[in-house]
Amino acid sequence: MNLPSGNLLLSLDVLDTMSFNALLSDLIKKNFFGYVVVTINGVDGLEEGSIVFENGSSVAASYEFIKHDKKVSGDASLELVFNAVAAQHGVIEVYELKKDQVQIILALNDDSFKLKKLLDEKVLEEQKASEFNKKLFARYIDAGKTDRSKVSTKDILRKYGLSSMIGTDLSKKDIVKDLVGKYGKKEE
Repeated sequence: MNLPSGNLLLSLDVLDTMSFNALLSDLIKKNFFGYVVVTINGVDGLEEGSIVFENGSSVAASYEFIKHDKKVSGDASLELVFNAVAAQHGVIEVYELKKDQVQIILALNDDSFKLKKLLDEKVLEEQKASEFNKKLFARYIDAGKTDRSKVSTKDILRKYGLSSMIGTDLSKKDIVKDLVGKYGKKEE
């Protein structure tokens, strides 16, 4: 799902299902406009899930197995997002957007990302994972095609739309320079 960079409100590097549910509940009550992103080092590489909120209602969601270039969208992705929160290593980030930015997300992404099931207290409790379920990975990725290696530079370049740099002999400095050119100024 294509998401604009918003105003980063919160970044947590400790994942906890209880506090995640409380966070989502709070965003719903506060009529939040924006999105929550959960990024983990999953079964076989980086995985990232997001939930978009419009006026406190969950309106769209997606989950991506970055190394495998596999995306799951809509209601099916919610189970994966909540499972990711139960992983040992990861980050949760909350980005605030303006109302029109959320509407642009909904307009630019196809309907498969839209949620039919709105998050409420009952759904939050149902979705909560007590521990990370590695078997969910196999539901979406053929285990015979994984090599258990770490995420490569190629995977990261592809994730951030820098595929044209794959195969070139670049230093980290060149990559940062290209990212800054694409996404804005580097903070000092």
